[in-house]
Amino acid sequence: MELQAGQPARKGNKRGVAYAYNIKELRDREIELARHAEQAYERFVSQWQRRGNGKQRTGAAKEERH
Repeated sequence: MELQAGQPARKGNKRGVAYAYNIKELRDREIELARHAEQAYERFVSQWQRRGNGKQRTGAAKEERH
């Protein structure tokens, strides 16, 4: 359709979405970003604290059975 409209033919290889992986600087920047995110997650998770006793029973389960 484009050729019929007078557009020149497209020749050669077109870079795909994975082309950035071949650029070492971009790859290193992405690795550093992932490393930073992992460290932030580890700090976040390390501050979690358990609340109360996980074995507490409520309602009818506390009543004595006959």
